[in-house]
Amino acid sequence: MPNRGIHIGFIEKWWLVNPLAVAGILFAYFKPTTKFPHAGHVLFSTWASLFHIIMALGSGMNWFSYLVVFIFLFLAVWLPCCVSDIVFPLLFVGKQKQEDT
Repeated sequence: MPNRGIHIGFIEKWWLVNPLAVAGILFAYFKPTTKFPHAGHVLFSTWASLFHIIMALGSGMNWFSYLVVFIFLFLAVWLPCCVSDIVFPLLFVGKQKQEDT
């Protein structure tokens, strides 16, 4: 990879990443309902991560690169998003009493 190195966006480009993150948090806090589903956020996160990887590669990809990128995207984007959409809501939902019918 020609552009190797650790990239931590919220430190390197704090002026871009952090204000947008705070704006998103404030927007979600004051207007908790939206027409933009979490699936859209997952899609944009996947596109952004994939774009970053392709730009860092600087050349074509082979079948092994596709496999590595898929695993990386699964661990970095899809797994946390699915956990936040499925597991976290189940942790905070109270148990309902079952009534005999």
